Amino acid sequence: MKNSKRKRRPYGSGSVFKRKGKFWIAYYSDGKQIREAVSYDRETAEKVLKTRQADVIRKRFHLPHAEKISFEEMSKRYLLWSKTNKISWIRDTVSMKNLVTFLGDYKLGQISPFLIEKYKQTRKETVRESKKKKIRKHPSNASINRELALLKHLFSLAIKWRYADSNPVKEVKFLKEEQKERILSPEEIKLLLYEANDDLRPIILTALNTGMRLGEILSLKWSQVNFKAGFIQIEHSKSGKMRKIPMNDLLIQALQRVKRNDCEIVFMKNRRPIKSIRTAWEMALKRAEILHCRFHDLRHTFATYSLAYGSDLVSIRDILGHSDIRMTSRYAHSSEDMKKRAVDSLTRLMPTDLDDPRINTNCAHRNGNSGNGSRKVLKTKDAGVAEVADARDLKSLAP
Repeated sequence: MKNSKRKRRPYGSGSVFKRKGKFWIAYYSDGKQIREAVSYDRETAEKVLKTRQADVIRKRFHLPHAEKISFEEMSKRYLLWSKTNKISWIRDTVSMKNLVTFLGDYKLGQISPFLIEKYKQTRKETVRESKKKKIRKHPSNASINRELALLKHLFSLAIKWRYADSNPVKEVKFLKEEQKERILSPEEIKLLLYEANDDLRPIILTALNTGMRLGEILSLKWSQVNFKAGFIQIEHSKSGKMRKIPMNDLLIQALQRVKRNDCEIVFMKNRRPIKSIRTAWEMALKRAEILHCRFHDLRHTFATYSLAYGSDLVSIRDILGHSDIRMTSRYAHSSEDMKKRAVDSLTRLMPTDLDDPRINTNCAHRNGNSGNGSRKVLKTKDAGVAEVADARDLKSLAP
């Protein structure tokens, strides 16, 4: 006798269907089907279904509801986590100030995609005044996107820690960023090195020959530099992975000329570790008359010239410390001269005698005058006998 028991539906399973112009949801709880008329909008019905499914699962396994805390309180907990787990926690602190100013009084459950859109608009309209340069400027799209990325990760942790049920940032479109392609030419590199002071010059050489980030260079220790084996070992990178960067002879000589002090840090000034190069960098750019160049562009320059002189993307990825090769291809820009050389190299594949009348004669069969779709046997001094495509022509040539 067959088992007459009906199979029990899994907890939280459900569906959305339309009836008489309205969307309904159906889900199962304790083996019973529950149906609700929800909305005339399918997207809203799907969201309600997910909420009902979550309630069913939470009730079945006695899971607690998300704790209702303010965004300001969650930001403090996030920054404590960031300081422990992230190298870039200082940047998180700066970005979080802007987020707390706008969202601080809201509960996490009150922050919606629409509210985040209002935050984007407000940030774009914000004007920041620089007392030193006496200019007024708006935050860039890249800066706002970094703040949105931080907010998105905050909500991901909030869900993990059961302070939130969903992540509203997932439904928000990030701003379009302008890709800044700034690769120094060989002439600009020479000028920059000539105009840099004695403290800055070895730092620039390190960046140009290794692609290291500024933070990695300024925190470099002598214990990480292996002159005998010829490599630099990065222990605490942005990706969290250790990597080895080979040194060329030029960089080895430059580092050997750097004076060693009692401190373990490589780059020092007045017997103290260098914390910032902003003033020296801007002065060197001004004297060299180089415009719109950031120190990070030296990393772009390293990747571009390494690729141009024969390195492969995988090797460059390992040197730069990227986990995804798509990140490496973003740095590997090409200059206008490189693009011109790439196009010019294709001329080797093309014939140089396109104006030769014999070539035009060999192409005469394409004019449709050969009759019955057959090709004539064409003879030239160099080309020999052209292809005979029709079987009848082959028979006519037989002895």
